[in-house]
Amino acid sequence: MLPSMPSLHRQDFTAALLTKAAAHVAADQAEQAAATAHIALPIARQAGSRRILHQLGQIGSAGDEHRHLADVRVFLDDLMDAA
Repeated sequence: MLPSMPSLHRQDFTAALLTKAAAHVAADQAEQAAATAHIALPIARQAGSRRILHQLGQIGSAGDEHRHLADVRVFLDDLMDAA
């Protein structure tokens, strides 16, 4: 799906996922935030979007206290792999 999507649309899609993840953080839904941010992470990396990668890092920082939850741990581990 994403390889055939124009770069601008991938960035828009990733920004929408980031907004959704931030909403989950605000609602204290750490697992949903991490799962959503984890979907956005490889797309942002492929697009080379430093701004979105930085914001995903902020989502990770917000979820760090919930590292004991599986989705959060997987996202944080993946986030750190390329840092």
